[in-house]
Amino acid sequence: MNADTYGASGWRPTALGLAGILLLAGLLSACNITGPEDERWLDVSSFSWPTDTQAVMHYKTVKASSPSPSSYTVNIRLADSTDRRNATLKDKLTRINRWNLADQIYMLDKANYSHKEYFIPLKDTLIALMSEVGATYALVAPLDTGHTWYCSYGDDNNPTQQARIVERYSYRKIEGKIYKNVIEVKYSSVGSVSDTSFWVCFYAQGIGLIQRLKYQIPIKSDNAPDTTPIVEEETVLTETNIQQK
Repeated sequence: MNADTYGASGWRPTALGLAGILLLAGLLSACNITGPEDERWLDVSSFSWPTDTQAVMHYKTVKASSPSPSSYTVNIRLADSTDRRNATLKDKLTRINRWNLADQIYMLDKANYSHKEYFIPLKDTLIALMSEVGATYALVAPLDTGHTWYCSYGDDNNPTQQARIVERYSYRKIEGKIYKNVIEVKYSSVGSVSDTSFWVCFYAQGIGLIQRLKYQIPIKSDNAPDTTPIVEEETVLTETNIQQK
């Protein structure tokens, strides 16, 4: 995989220090004191794509069927009245109309790319509209390892896809660049035996999507799915003018 990672905790207690840690925990408990929340993982919107309309992001995609990579550039801009007349976007906004979304819809404006994507960065939810992954609720608080939620629904309002935070990392290295505070999220179908593909996305705080992988689970001759998925497509962030704080 095109990355180096480091666990979010970044340390493990030794046997020698365990007694002291337990003693400290007991003292804190006796004083009814709890440690502060880790601010890095509290704000879902900070893991969204940037809302700075001067942001420029360059990505490249490599597909198993074509080893030659394709590249595209993304500019961030606010959705305008023309965007809002898009029938598909209007339909998706109607489905999530419990929020006041008048002025906070952003577009991933991809140069020379026909597919349009939009996002809405809320404090506790990152809404993605018309995304390639297909997840409407791309991120949902809390950003804790193991947290699972339904991220898309069908016309009958039944869930069609679920998401799970696989891991949190202190850093992840992509294309030679190190990004701090990264979460790994898996998106997979709900109740579909025939769907043998799933997505894994990595989001960096203050940057948004830095890596996206589409996996395919091979089918054996007896029609039973193989247990070893293969990467069918990989997209990585190669350059951006946005700096992590």
